[in-house]
Amino acid sequence: MDFQQRSASAQAHHHTRHILFIVSGAFTELAERVRRRLQSGQIGFAAGRDSPPNDADLLQQAQSRDFIDYGMEPEFVGRLPVRVACPGAHPPRISKKILLTSEGSILQQYRADFSGYGIDFEITRRPCRRSPSRLTPNRPGPAAS
Repeated sequence: MDFQQRSASAQAHHHTRHILFIVSGAFTELAERVRRRLQSGQIGFAAGRDSPPNDADLLQQAQSRDFIDYGMEPEFVGRLPVRVACPGAHPPRISKKILLTSEGSILQQYRADFSGYGIDFEITRRPCRRSPSRLTPNRPGPAAS
């Protein structure tokens, strides 16, 4: 109980100069923020005449200020000097790579759960192709195409 008698604990300091931070996520409204920023700079007769860029093109043009306005901490954004926007996954890629062959696949987890009850089944590609296509109308982050 010696640690309870001290009034303050020593804080550990970590230098992050040589640490690589990798961040990923589905930034659902970030493309719209970039679109508004780009359109706010247009003036004159040609403003708004260009065809609207798709979300993947807009995310390629995201700047630090866009991430900060989105809600990320400025100190954290400063640690991300290189940003790459990955294109959305298409349903065939999802079914083949993630649902069928990925390590820890949800389908393999279901198979293991059912085997506890003595139930065995075969996972075929046909239902796996159909299931992810149901995701795209709602545009759920990286599954959006």
